[in-house]
Amino acid sequence: MLSFTLILMAILTKLYIKPGMEVNISASYAIVFLVYFFCGWFALVWIPMSTLYSSEVLSYSLRTNGLSLSSGLSYAVAVFISYMIPYGMKWSVWGFYLINGVWCLIECVIMWLYFPETRGMTLEEIDVIFDGKNHFNHSSPNITVSEEREMHK
Repeated sequence: MLSFTLILMAILTKLYIKPGMEVNISASYAIVFLVYFFCGWFALVWIPMSTLYSSEVLSYSLRTNGLSLSSGLSYAVAVFISYMIPYGMKWSVWGFYLINGVWCLIECVIMWLYFPETRGMTLEEIDVIFDGKNHFNHSSPNITVSEEREMHK
């Protein structure tokens, strides 16, 4: 959703917003709407998921260090991007939107291929996926976490 919004903004800006050209009010309104649309979806989806996924996949002993590293890198990248936006817009408004849209698509592909699905799993099952071993004390050494969960229902 986010990448398509940015790509659509790039297309509208390339076609209708040019120096020395009469301003197309409809295209301007559409771009402003898309900026707010992008920010709304970004705030709804990406900001919470970056924190939730990081805390979910890290084991308890690594969680504080991992979350501080994740948060620190997120803030550092946000500051970097904030200072780069004016230079990118000066270079090419539509090109800047297009680069960010393509980058979002690349991120989606990377997440689809390399980030395992953790929906519906217990923390112990997630721990096995990322750490390769189960730190959960079972009542029987040959029982899986799912079987243990079923026994306690």
